[in-house]
Amino acid sequence: MAECEDCRRDMLEAATCTVDAFIIRGERFDRLRQAGARAGRDGRCGDCGVQRQGFHHYGCDMEACPRCGRQLLSCGCGDDPDDDEVVDIMAVAGGVVVHPAALRGLHVAAGRFPFKDADGLTRHRP
Repeated sequence: MAECEDCRRDMLEAATCTVDAFIIRGERFDRLRQAGARAGRDGRCGDCGVQRQGFHHYGCDMEACPRCGRQLLSCGCGDDPDDDEVVDIMAVAGGVVVHPAALRGLHVAAGRFPFKDADGLTRHRP
């Protein structure tokens, strides 16, 4: 069993991941659904196994970035321009942060998204 670290479902059997949005550099983006263009004969994603029209499991090679449209893993939208070690992206499921683990369970109100300030403190952008 390969378990998605965000939705905790078996990646080869789950119809979709429960993460429905990303917060990238403090801005919320709805995730793009698996369109099936590169799906196998069974209609599932060839990398993470979600069904057509499902949300890819976080880290899937086939997922497009909802901010720029390129491959999410390599587009750089979530990279912190001031720190090569920091990734400024959060995965959200139903208004609750599920990734990164340090912020898991944090509720995000509509229009108020968490981000790290220059001192590394978690704040909310209005």
